[in-house]
Amino acid sequence: MSDIKHDEYLDYKHVDEIIEQEKQHMRKRKDKEFDKDGKLYGLALSGGGIRSASFSLGILQAFAKRNCLTKFDYLSSVSGGGYIGSSLSWFLHRKWQYLEKPNEPVRFGVEADNFPFGTKPNTGEDRPGAGSREKMSILRHFRQEINYLFPGEGIGPAALFSAVIRGLIVNVVVYGPVLLFMLMALAYFAGNGIDADAIKGLLDVTIDNPGFQVTGLSIYLELGLYIILFNLCLLLLYAFICPFARLSPDWLYIAHRQFLKFTSRIWVLSTGLLIVGSLPFISESLSELLSTSKIQNSAGITIGGIVSGIWAFIRTGTSKESVIKIPTNIIITVSAALLVYGILLMIYAALDSLFGETSLLAPVFPDIGFKYLFLFLPLFIGLYININFVTIHGYYRDRLMELFMPDFNRATINKPAHAARQANLCLLKDICDYEAEAVGPYHLLNTNIVLPGSKITKFKGRGGDNFILSPLYCGSSATGWRVTEQFNNGRMTLASAMAISGAAVNPSTGSNGEGVTRNYFLSMLMSLLNLRLGYWVENPSIAIGKLKLQPNLWFPGLRDGLLAHRLNEKSSYIELSDGGHFENLAVYELVRRKLGVIVICDGAADKDYTFNDFTNLVEKIRLDFGAVVDINLDALIPVVGDSHPYALPELANKGFAVGNITYNDGSSGHLVYMKTTLIADLPADIYGYKMKHDDYPDESTGDQMFDEKQFEAYRELGYQICKNMLNSRSSITKRLFDC
Repeated sequence: MSDIKHDEYLDYKHVDEIIEQEKQHMRKRKDKEFDKDGKLYGLALSGGGIRSASFSLGILQAFAKRNCLTKFDYLSSVSGGGYIGSSLSWFLHRKWQYLEKPNEPVRFGVEADNFPFGTKPNTGEDRPGAGSREKMSILRHFRQEINYLFPGEGIGPAALFSAVIRGLIVNVVVYGPVLLFMLMALAYFAGNGIDADAIKGLLDVTIDNPGFQVTGLSIYLELGLYIILFNLCLLLLYAFICPFARLSPDWLYIAHRQFLKFTSRIWVLSTGLLIVGSLPFISESLSELLSTSKIQNSAGITIGGIVSGIWAFIRTGTSKESVIKIPTNIIITVSAALLVYGILLMIYAALDSLFGETSLLAPVFPDIGFKYLFLFLPLFIGLYININFVTIHGYYRDRLMELFMPDFNRATINKPAHAARQANLCLLKDICDYEAEAVGPYHLLNTNIVLPGSKITKFKGRGGDNFILSPLYCGSSATGWRVTEQFNNGRMTLASAMAISGAAVNPSTGSNGEGVTRNYFLSMLMSLLNLRLGYWVENPSIAIGKLKLQPNLWFPGLRDGLLAHRLNEKSSYIELSDGGHFENLAVYELVRRKLGVIVICDGAADKDYTFNDFTNLVEKIRLDFGAVVDINLDALIPVVGDSHPYALPELANKGFAVGNITYNDGSSGHLVYMKTTLIADLPADIYGYKMKHDDYPDESTGDQMFDEKQFEAYRELGYQICKNMLNSRSSITKRLFDC
């Protein structure tokens, strides 16, 4: 797409130019005839992990079988829906050379006879199968390799554990020595007084120096208590002064605001001093009380945090009638704080063991220059290592890529496609290249830019903004958009975009911008343990070539990652996470484009049928775009009936609903909503699966260990619901899908 004429960067005021360029680009499609009235169709594949990917696959098959998939101009995906959406874009973006037929390249499309995942019947008139060996092989590959996290051939639980431990060790090596050095400095200053000579001699401190005492940290405990006393005196003084300010309410308002800001910072300062100062006292006291070593004692505190965290996790799934009424968020905060404090205690114990008066290193410490390497080596390592390469993002990305974007010939000859080398090199800018060989809808992959530190209230409250990764442009309203050829130095691949869109586990984020993982202490702990699937990229608003360093463990790893100090739209490096952390139905960007028809495939877990993702969408598009939705979802909710098959107590009347959406310019469109819900007249194997699995079709998104039966249960459900929608007697659906 190098010949496309467009600006390199566009801010939020020029989003209409991006949409117009998308439309011009889509007009170059060779596999579609566009409506004369200009009505555009969009297909949205929701989040929900492998469950949503399987459900969406069935819907895609049903559309393709009726040749209705050709109607869609946009494919918008998020999280789990992005797995199968990216797989479709992968197979449609080029011709494939089939080894057994070298002179007959395979050209996939969105019609019934060339759909890559198969649509033709093989066991019954209405059951999707495969029309050729190639398509049968791809679908078979999905079924057999669906347990993607542990595909075998040496990649199993131990490999995932290794990836997690790798990130933890790197963090310990980089941040641990620096934190130890800071504690050494605090202890030294406490014993010698903070003056120029003390600072000058800091790096020359040795074990024989009587001024260095680890227990000198206790002075900070005393200082913290004095600051608290000072703060209490300020509170009393303020209360005494307030009555004299009656004649100037405006002055009182301003003074009150400034006073709260000042005293809150004092509380933070005193809390930090108390934490540091308490380390020697707590360590010594517990060691004497429990007759254990300091490291054992600190490990006990850490284990206490783990246990309380597990308790909070278990309690999250209990009923509202639980006897204990402590809010889960408070339990999470306490347990995460205990874990962080326990880690600090362990670092302190290590400091005391290595540099205390009885240290085994005392005889050799002055001679090996270890004290210099102790500080500068981790500084260098932290700058050298790319933070994206030491998190579990890479493991997650590669496993998804091997399942959904396999090397074509390895999949067709029935060999595990664990070496997805072709997909590893497929750049995002090269898909949907309609001037070359690509066919199919234009793909928008939705992610979330993490913004809890934004000064803009909307972004801060939501915790982020919708950030698209697409073949032409990448960006968001918060940052603006940059041409994909230049975004992140042009290195963004389709596989990485797919994994970023599904990065569900990440600090400072949560589903639809909510949840316990937005808790500061828990986010800090997750960062410390390197438990993040998100990905750091250059801010689209930053000029190309301005950033000389790669995203590393110091910048933005320490300030923005570990401490979550900034994390806003102005940072040079921004973090992208699961698009479901903003909007989990992948409809937000389609509404921005004011499409005439939007089809929603909702495969998210919603056992109680609260439609939380849908209500979140309705609120956001009303506030941001002035769009109003009118739709009735009652028919999708299971109800009690007497004639249900297999003695199932509840079934829904329909698996889909049709409504209207009115845009802020007065134009309108149709909304077709399909959801994972059980209805009548489904194949027997679906009801049989339900009898053995109570939570179906809303099994936990945390369950990513699907097998063939589970995969088929959701794929077939999606196929049947979409088929029923297309066969509906509704005049609206007949008019929308006259295919």
